[in-house]
Amino acid sequence: MTIADFDQFAVETPAESAPDAPGAIDREETLVGRCLADIRSARAREGLDVEGPLSFLGLVAGGVASAPRLTDIFPGAQRLQIDADWGRNEGSNNGEARSPASGAPDVAPLSLDEGSVDVAFAAFLFDMLVDREHGSRLREIRRVIRPGGELYLFERNPAALFPGLVDDSEAGVAPDSARRSPIAGKELSRRLAMTGFTVKGLAYGRLFPSSLTFLRPLERALGGAPLGAVYCVRGAKFAVGRR
Repeated sequence: MTIADFDQFAVETPAESAPDAPGAIDREETLVGRCLADIRSARAREGLDVEGPLSFLGLVAGGVASAPRLTDIFPGAQRLQIDADWGRNEGSNNGEARSPASGAPDVAPLSLDEGSVDVAFAAFLFDMLVDREHGSRLREIRRVIRPGGELYLFERNPAALFPGLVDDSEAGVAPDSARRSPIAGKELSRRLAMTGFTVKGLAYGRLFPSSLTFLRPLERALGGAPLGAVYCVRGAKFAVGRR
């Protein structure tokens, strides 16, 4: 997976091009819309279905309940379910130090049948959770994804050149919330693999602020370097015995 697969600027949303224009989407919709646009780009480049009757699950850190019209990005899509509360059921940052605590807790099940989702994504969710919940959360997400389906994890990059390109309002949390420090992409990739997913790639995006637009062409060349404000870990759920 390269930076071309995770291009934050591949699809310009109405909110970015004309914030006051009729029909412009708001910042919360932009977050979900960006995730979906990046997912379409990655799947299209790999020759995976982007036109068929796909079903989607979006998990966000909280407060993002709106979304763009799904069929504008995936014309044949059947469903997009957004869950903005699941990350607050058991897990939130309560000031605990980041450590591999024993005894992973049970998490509330997602309100979906096993194997009912083609593509799931989580946006700025896992750095809101204490570490011991990551495995349980990932296994529950894996349960609802069909064999051959995918999971995309979008998170803030702790080594970002310009970390301020993702602020709390975009990440769906109040400015005064006790948010955890970001988790590194390689570590989240490892945890994804430990819960039965096949890790397909790690890519970084949103490297330069708008004031440095002339440097945007460098983002593709620097896609393998952990410098962007956002990264995406992409995993797949394959049937037992297939990798």
